Amino acid sequence: MTSPSIGNPCSDALFFKLSIILSIFSLSEDLFVYVNNGTISNCRAVNGGAVYVHSNLSTGNTVEAGATFEMVDGEISNCYASGTGNTSGGGAIFINATATETGNVASIATFNMSGGEMKTNSSNAMGGAVYSRGKVTMSNDAILNGNTTQNTGELLNDKDVYSGFGGAVFLMTETSNFVMNGGTITDCKSASGGGVMAYTS
Repeated sequence: MTSPSIGNPCSDALFFKLSIILSIFSLSEDLFVYVNNGTISNCRAVNGGAVYVHSNLSTGNTVEAGATFEMVDGEISNCYASGTGNTSGGGAIFINATATETGNVASIATFNMSGGEMKTNSSNAMGGAVYSRGKVTMSNDAILNGNTTQNTGELLNDKDVYSGFGGAVFLMTETSNFVMNGGTITDCKSASGGGVMAYTS
């Protein structure tokens, strides 16, 4: 049986549609998307070059489970997020969670990576591979390799200069959580936090 594959040509429209589906179903119940040993490559979007996971606003103050994307083995490569500013990015994956007016988290979007590899993805802004306002877990032999934020095209001491934060993973606000139970982050680059950057506004 052949592993599933999404490749060139794929566009903003495909993954914008995916983000809407995730968003709609997470309004009233959990949505769990499971990818086992598949490949996503050469894709592009404003946020989340390959995948956008979104959990919507709830009027209550209790924490609710939101949308979950589970990656077991497989690969996401050469994807690009074109958005600008510190609220944009995620060359491979954008994980969004919204909060109530009182600041309590209404629902948490989650990304679990168990094995597999995200490589050579890039973001024009934050998070060369992953931009997260939710929960991110790496385990087993998961690899984040060669992901970057924007290369400015300039050189400093004969080395490339990068803008943006979080060459591999960018965590935005106090709703973010990153757990690394195994795996490797290697050769990722950005202006700050070549591997992982945690930021609160």
